[in-house]
Parts: sequence; structure tokens; C-alpha cells
Amino acid sequence: CTAGACVALCGSGFGDCAGFAGNGCEADLRTSDAHCGACGLRCTRPNAVAACGEGVCRVATCVGGYANCNGSDGDGCETNVLSSLSHCGGCGQSCQRANASTVCAGGSCQLGAGSTGGSNCNGLEADGCETELRFNNQHCGQCGRVCAAGTACSGGVCASVCGAGHVRPPWRPRRNPLERFAS
Repeated sequence: CTAGACVALCGSGFGDCAGFAGNGCEADLRTSDAHCGACGLRCTRPNAVAACGEGVCRVATCVGGYANCNGSDGDGCETNVLSSLSHCGGCGQSCQRANASTVCAGGSCQLGAGSTGGSNCNGLEADGCETELRFNNQHCGQCGRVCAAGTACSGGVCASVCGAGHVRPPWRPRRNPLERFAS
């Protein structure tokens, strides 16, 4: 009895969350999702099914394409594994590839365009756009284009290679033979 009213004296892990001494210490603060650790403290987490255990609110399972990649129960299932480049399809599964743009769509990593001069000639998405096309005699300008003997890939084009002591003359546009007759 306190100040002329009955109050519940609750043991460890229990609380009088209804505020009515007549029903005693009705809430188990160790397991109640409505009163997890303290009266009125709801056990909910973003993008998760949460559960109260030992008076602490924890992520039980993640929902809707989300995962708890940082391992913290406090922010729930914070990562969308359907679109995250760092966690595409699951925690720690990077969708970043060398020399390529990528997109994580529906939890699947998809290779986009290669960076300047790069392409995916071996067909393996895991190593990105592994082939440099600007100066590669086996893949000059595009996958599989081989420069013929006496030529070399330069800027993605097979160009003639001059022997020692020979210099290739500078390129000059051809004159239009009709140009001299124009008025």
C-alpha cells in the first residue's frame, strides 16, 4: 500500500504494465513483444519479424528482400538485397565488377557497359570487363577481332605497322577530282 493505494511489487523480469494492481505483475518483460525489457516498449524492427528474448528485442527473420547485413538488431533488416551493389542477393555478395558498370536487379548482379576500352570477351560476369580493346591484337575494338600480320591494334583499330626505318606517311584526305571544275 502506497499513499493509500495498492501497488504491485513486481519481481525481476515482470512488470505491472496495465497499471492495475488487481491483476498483479501481468507482463513478462523478458518475452513480451508488447513490453520488451520495460512496460510499453514494443519489440518491432524495420523490415523484420522481431521477437523479445531475455528482455531484448532481436530480429527473428527478415522480410521482403531485406537482410540484417550489419548484424545489428537495433536497425532491423537494413539492407535491400534485391538492389544493393554491396549485398546483391545476400549479405557480402558484391555486385561490383572490374572495368564495368553493374546493377543489382531482383537480387541478381547484371553486368552493364564496360568502361572505356573494356569488354567482357570471356563471357564471365564475375571478372567484369576483363579485356582491354584499344590496344589488344586479339580483341581490337571488339571481342574476337584479330589484327592481321603487319598490323597492330591502336585505339581499337587494326593499323599498318611499318618496318624499322620506315615511316608511315601522314594521312591526307583525297581531293575530289571534280572540285577543280566547280565555279
